[in-house]
Amino acid sequence: MSFDPDLLKRTTYSKYLLRRAKELHRHGHELDSAEAVLAAHDSAEMLMRVTTDFLGAKSEQEFMKFWQAVQDNTGIPPPHKGQMDRFNKVRTEFKHRGILPNVGVVSDLLPIVESFCKEIARLFLKLDYEEISLADLIRSSEAREKLKVAEAAKAGGDLRTALESLGLAFDALIREATAKHTPSLLDYRWSAPRVSDHRVQQIIDSLKLDKMSEGVDKVTDTVNMLLLGVDPLKFQKFSQITPLRQHSGTGSVQILWTRDPGILKTEAYEEAYQFVLDSGLRISV
Repeated sequence: MSFDPDLLKRTTYSKYLLRRAKELHRHGHELDSAEAVLAAHDSAEMLMRVTTDFLGAKSEQEFMKFWQAVQDNTGIPPPHKGQMDRFNKVRTEFKHRGILPNVGVVSDLLPIVESFCKEIARLFLKLDYEEISLADLIRSSEAREKLKVAEAAKAGGDLRTALESLGLAFDALIREATAKHTPSLLDYRWSAPRVSDHRVQQIIDSLKLDKMSEGVDKVTDTVNMLLLGVDPLKFQKFSQITPLRQHSGTGSVQILWTRDPGILKTEAYEEAYQFVLDSGLRISV
């Protein structure tokens, strides 16, 4: 049985939501962890629907009826029923009764949801959940290609190349979005005034207009980021993690590291990857 492209797209969104849940929980705040439960539940439920659609099994509205529906269709019981029942109750308590889940409980449950998704994808969809690339959610072909390079480099333990590729992926997103939305963006250009009268020039120089211009330039960049759908604070953190990229008019690029990339940890990559992925989903290219 061939795998329908729409089902694959929904499976990819399931993986995205699960990644989003883990990212929220990583923040450590109890409300973030509660939101992580909702995102993880959506992830699991989406994959459950994909599974019943793929198998032609009865699609139940109640979360916990999935196990019986799949077993009736295949004779194989899906895994983790008891643990997923516990997870579903935690979600219900938060969403319908306003009871925030314990952060430690969420830490225990998210790996179970991930194992559940991986196993039902393998057992019933014949897919390797780990091998599904979230880069396929990005419209920009160049950014998508760079994201996949980053994924492969990360898998091979090469964080330096992975972070460089994430930087290039983001640059591609911004370049394409800027070209598309130029009429809606602010355009600020300034050149230092020069006059022949020396005394007048001294007065102009004393005003430090170049410093003022730098401030206006930064404000312009920030406003344009907001207009394109990019979070400026997250972009600032992303810029600290990734190297500088100097693009030439011929298409070549020079990579400049301002810190030793050897000190960066996997968490830095995960944060940068999430930023590019979220930006790619928000930015219209």
